[in-house]
Amino acid sequence: MRTTDRGTRGSLLPLILTAVMLPVLLTLGTWQVFRLDWKLDLLQRIDDRIHSAPTHLPAEIEAPEDWDYRPVTLEGTLLHDRELRLLSQFDEGSVGVHLIVPLVRSDAPDAQPVLIDRGWVPQDAASADIARPLSPTAVAGIARVADAQGAFVPANDPAAGQWYWRDLPAMGLAAGFHTVAPLIVEAGAPADGSLPRGHRAQVDIPNNHLQYALTWYALAIALLVIFVAYRRRFRKDAGEHG
Repeated sequence: MRTTDRGTRGSLLPLILTAVMLPVLLTLGTWQVFRLDWKLDLLQRIDDRIHSAPTHLPAEIEAPEDWDYRPVTLEGTLLHDRELRLLSQFDEGSVGVHLIVPLVRSDAPDAQPVLIDRGWVPQDAASADIARPLSPTAVAGIARVADAQGAFVPANDPAAGQWYWRDLPAMGLAAGFHTVAPLIVEAGAPADGSLPRGHRAQVDIPNNHLQYALTWYALAIALLVIFVAYRRRFRKDAGEHG
C-alpha cells in the first residue's frame, strides 16, 4: 500500500508542476509577443519623427515627450565657459566625452536655456582642436527627453564635475541656471568635420522581445516533452512491477 501511495505521489507531483508551470511559460511568451508589437509600433513612430522636417523649438515645452526624437532648430549663444562633460562615451570604439553646453536663446528671449549635447571629442583632445563658436549661432539637432540613470551607470558627482548620464535639472544647476528646458538637443555633425563629432540621426533602442518570446515558448515545449517522456517511463515501470 505504501508503495502504491509513493507511486501515486510520484506521478501526481510532475503533473501538478507541469499544470502550474506550463500556463506561466505560455503567458510569459504571449506577453513578450504583445511587447514586440508595442516596441515595433514605438520604433516606427520614432523613425517617422526622426526623419520628419526640422521644426523650430518653441519657447515653452508643455509636453516634452511629444518632442522626443524630433528634428529641431533654435538660435542663441553657446556658453562654452559653462561647458559640462559627459564621461565614458564611445565613438567607433574610441573612448571620449560628450560636450554639454547651455545655449541662451536669441530666437526666444523669454525661453529657458537649452542644454546642447554638441557630440563626441576624444578623451585627450586639445582645446584648440575643438570648435567653439562664440557669436550667436543656429543649432540643428534632435530633441531628446531627459535620460534615466541606467542600471550599470555610475551616479553623477556634480561637485567633482563627473557626469555619466544626462540629468538635465542637475546639469542646469551646475551650469548656473535654476531651470533649463526639459529637453536636450543632440546637435548634428558639423559640415567641415571638425570636433566635436555631432550626433547621427539614429534610433538605439533594443528590441529583444522576439527572442524572449521564443525562449519562453521553447521552455514550454521542453517542459511538455520532459513530462511526456516521464509519463511514458512511469507507465513502463508501473507495468513491469504490476
